[in-house]
Order: sequence, then structure tokens, then C-alpha cells
Amino acid sequence: MFRALSDHRRRCLCHYLARRDGPMTVDELAELLAASMSEKTRAVVTSAEIEKTRAELHRMHLPKLTEAGIVEHDGEKGIVRLSDSTGLVDCLRAAAGVNLQ
Repeated sequence: MFRALSDHRRRCLCHYLARRDGPMTVDELAELLAASMSEKTRAVVTSAEIEKTRAELHRMHLPKLTEAGIVEHDGEKGIVRLSDSTGLVDCLRAAAGVNLQ
């Protein structure tokens, strides 16, 4: 779990999901993450930045988080939710307080 959360973008993604307290679409997550990583607001992030982030989510981040049992990703519906994994919230809190970069 900690290896999957070692990447800042994956931790951000999990925190977005935890704050929502429910599922989010991959498109929503890509927009939020693109804005966060480029230090822009959602209103000014470009479609190219969002598309690049969406591709990274599908190619890298969602598979790692799914494999670790942290998120559940329904590829057909394009929905991501935090899993009901025991201790996940504690791990997210611990990871938030540590700079792993």
C-alpha cells in the first residue's frame, strides 16, 4: 500500500476520492490532478494537460492503486472509488505527512 502511495499524484488522487466520500469519474480526477500538478485552477487548465493526465491515470496510476487494493476502477463506466480496505484512511493520513519525493 505504501509503495502505491509513494507517488505524489496517486496520493492526491486518493485524497480527492476521500474528500468526495464516493465515486468520481476518471475525467473529473484527470482535470483535478492536471490542475494540481500544473499549479493552475481547473478553469485554466488546458485540454492537452487533462488528456495527458487521463492517459497517465489509465496507464500508470489506476492500475497501481487497483493492484494495491486502494481503489476500485470500473473501466466501462469510467468510475473510480476508494476501496473498503482496512486501514486505508490511516495510510493516507500517514502518507500525507511524509514527503516521499
